[in-house]
Amino acid sequence: MTVLWRLSGKVNLGPSGLTLKPFMVTTNLHLEADTGLVMFQEDEFSVPPWDILLGCFFPNLPFLAPPALPVPPRPVKMKKAKAMQRPALDWFATTLLKIENARVGISSETDAQGRNGEPMAWAEAGSLANALSEVMASGPGYAFKQFVADRVAGDYDEVAANAVLEGHIQESVNTGSVALFSFTTCPFCRKAKDLLEAEGVPYVSLELDERADGNALRAALGKRTGRTSVPNVFVQGESVGGCNDGNPGLVKLLARDPGLKQSLST
Repeated sequence: MTVLWRLSGKVNLGPSGLTLKPFMVTTNLHLEADTGLVMFQEDEFSVPPWDILLGCFFPNLPFLAPPALPVPPRPVKMKKAKAMQRPALDWFATTLLKIENARVGISSETDAQGRNGEPMAWAEAGSLANALSEVMASGPGYAFKQFVADRVAGDYDEVAANAVLEGHIQESVNTGSVALFSFTTCPFCRKAKDLLEAEGVPYVSLELDERADGNALRAALGKRTGRTSVPNVFVQGESVGGCNDGNPGLVKLLARDPGLKQSLST
């Protein structure tokens, strides 16, 4: 079964919220042959995810796709729901996750060290990906990403998640290492590891995308540090931000303290 629908509305974040530009969604519902029950769904969007995201913050950019036209109303016979439906915002967050996973899959390539993931060029300071990452790392961008991380994580044991985070951070403190919270496919995470290895700085890395509780850990990490972006770098038990951005961020920290000899000894 295929359903074509128009998505629009507002995400209630910040003082005025974020308005979504209307766009079309094609939903393919895969049904079980015997029962007719929906087994899973696939969503396709009329505009790319970066267009949707930029449209929330900069709706007047000339290169963005125009809003989808209104769909003429038509009468539909609806059966009475037999079970509680998921909140619309949860569906929205799950759909964004599907978009992100699809984007990673499409853009992935093998780097010079044989690692698979998004292009390393995206992690360069002057790239568009880096500029967008910095915009989304704080303020309304962080609030939006934290909202999505919370919805994707669903109900989880915050005490247990924070215990995992604290255990990883404490391991780095005990061993005189840097702690990384990372995604294996993220070019910023791989760049951070390359920089640390080049400087001879020991580090321990927790790969969130390889753990069953990775979504919960990311949501809890965002609440703890004010950033859901990865990598999230900890030195002596304190978050210094990401690779290129943060307070001060790993690149700037290494520039003023080569090898992190002072940072790891205090």
